[in-house]
Amino acid sequence: MNMDLFSTHLFAGTILADWTTYFQGAVAVAVGLVFLVVIAAFMFSRLYRKVGPEEAVVRTGVGGLKVRVGKGMWVIPLLHRFEMMDLSVKRIEIKRHGAQGLVCMDNIRADIEVAFYVRVSPDEMNIKMVASSIGCQRASEREALIELFDAHDVLLVCVLKIGVTLSFADCIVELSTKL
Repeated sequence: MNMDLFSTHLFAGTILADWTTYFQGAVAVAVGLVFLVVIAAFMFSRLYRKVGPEEAVVRTGVGGLKVRVGKGMWVIPLLHRFEMMDLSVKRIEIKRHGAQGLVCMDNIRADIEVAFYVRVSPDEMNIKMVASSIGCQRASEREALIELFDAHDVLLVCVLKIGVTLSFADCIVELSTKL
């Protein structure tokens, strides 16, 4: 009888030891899974770049030039370089007064103030073209765009070409009907 009590106690101790080992293994696996989830969340927050509807992310490096508009993209710092491009509308004004004023078809000089609204089309091909030609930073800043257009007088030439084809009276009529 004494032997049965000892064997029962030994059997219960073996079961308890098995459960303790099992429990320790389960805790180790759970801690490992939590650690992996924390690492994955950290990598997702650092490596995934998401932009709003009026922005684009441009990624260069391994895989070539990639563009996403209003979506996200994985960017691995050792393999890629990324830039954000603002696609919102920017206002550029041209003011010409006095001797620099617009000369109309009937040789009357007019003081003008014209506002142009420019933006990069949210089309992937256009974004790639702008990013490779002038860069995302310059395309996103209004002052850089003004400097770019002033350097080449692109907008001024457009206004001058239109002004030469209209008389002073036609300019006033056209402006009053458009406003």
